[in-house]
Amino acid sequence: APDNSGSIFAGQGAIIDLGADMDAVSKPRAFQFMEWGESGARAAGGSRPAAYAALRNVLFEVRDYIRAPGSYVDRGKDAFLT
Repeated sequence: APDNSGSIFAGQGAIIDLGADMDAVSKPRAFQFMEWGESGARAAGGSRPAAYAALRNVLFEVRDYIRAPGSYVDRGKDAFLT
């Protein structure tokens, strides 16, 4: 089950097939769970606008990572992307 331990991001989800085949996972890491409720607000600094700002900052980091992946080797504990 998704759990946001100190972040608005609560884990990744997979698409699974409950059919008769032996490989149940159809697509691993298919989506990202996010917490937008009160616990997400607490994790982001105390407010829902802070959670929105955290999401925007992560999207900016993703954009920068796509442009220069080598610059994200060791960004420290404050980086959103790990």
